[in-house]
Amino acid sequence: MGQVGGLVSKHMIRELKTEKIADIRIFEKPWVKIQESLITSVVDTFERFSNQDHRIIIFSGTEQPQDPNNLLNLCRSLFRLINKIRTPKQIFTAGGYHVPHMSGTQQVFAVAIVNNIILSSKEKRIEIFSKEIEIITWFNGLIMTNGLIMAVAEEMGFDAIGLLETYPR
Repeated sequence: MGQVGGLVSKHMIRELKTEKIADIRIFEKPWVKIQESLITSVVDTFERFSNQDHRIIIFSGTEQPQDPNNLLNLCRSLFRLINKIRTPKQIFTAGGYHVPHMSGTQQVFAVAIVNNIILSSKEKRIEIFSKEIEIITWFNGLIMTNGLIMAVAEEMGFDAIGLLETYPR
């Protein structure tokens, strides 16, 4: 989810020829949109796509819930669906990592909930995110949604890896 993760999921949706299986709409923004003098609610839409041949479910959205309870409920509803249809065994997340004063080229780093995924990532020459951050929030780097998805994945018995692309603030 989000702008960076959305690029990844849109690419995968197109390349893996998935079909949309569900939409989730959240009305949580405390503002409205005015277009041609008409006021409409601001609605965040999150989409679920699937391809049974590839045994994959893709969850995508261009926004992220601002309310922590909405975000947690969204993550749990996703995993209830995954448990119901028993498709994937491993969860991948994609998002951005804000670097305040970035110099050089952008990089992709991996984080995971189990050590064997980290070791596997190292073998595949994926950089490992080794900076210590105690709490994942909007403001200190890792995008909250990816961290929470991984935590809920662990709670529900799935392995998870997060791929984070660096970009300047």
